[in-house]
Order: sequence, then C-alpha cells, then structure tokens
Amino acid sequence: MKIYNLKDKLIESIKTELKDEKNLESINDLFKPIIHNILSQIYPYIILFSIIIISILLFLIIILIRSIYYN
Repeated sequence: MKIYNLKDKLIESIKTELKDEKNLESINDLFKPIIHNILSQIYPYIILFSIIIISILLFLIIILIRSIYYN
C-alpha cells in the first residue's frame, strides 16, 4: 500500500470521527483548558501591545494636529 493511500484513509477517518458530536465534545473538553491557560499567560502581552499601539496612534494624531494648526 502506498503512503499517500494511507494518508488519505487516515484523513478520511479523522474527518468522520470529528463529525461525531460525542467526539467533538471530547476534543472541546480537551482543548478548552489548554486555550484558557495559553490566553491567561499571553494576556499581559496583549494588553502591553495594545497600549503601545494606542500610544503610537495618539502620538501621530497629536503631531498631525500640531502640524495642521501651525501651518
């Protein structure tokens, strides 16, 4: 049996198993804590990145307003 046949059969098998509601719930229950943990760890970085972006935008707006006002 060729490797691509095995791969195709495996992918088809995974697709059919994922369509089953019980299996989908099991996968959901498995990934939910992992995603929650990852998000709780990167949350401070998201906030910091947002603050930096907002600061840059605010700074650019101030520069634009000052340049329009003085010209």
